[in-house]
Amino acid sequence: MSLFAYDFMQRALLGVLITGLSAASSWQTWLLFDNRTSFHTPDPQFHLDLSFFVFTPQALLGTAVLVTLTATVAGAYPAWLAARTNVALTLHREVT
Repeated sequence: MSLFAYDFMQRALLGVLITGLSAASSWQTWLLFDNRTSFHTPDPQFHLDLSFFVFTPQALLGTAVLVTLTATVAGAYPAWLAARTNVALTLHREVT
């Protein structure tokens, strides 16, 4: 196995570990969202059941944060690798 593949696997494992630990701290939020029950009381303005406003926003926020973090890392890591190549260093020297 090459050094690059070994380094990539270490970084991926670290990322999965950090993500898993942060997700494990909010398992109760997921359980509340997944096992929600209706309150049988509609909201007067939006005509949605009140259980939507109790259980759904927190779960959606957690999902949005996880997707945003994953997308940021997925975009930043290849950019960081490209910046470390010799071509990027040569172009930087030519511009400055």
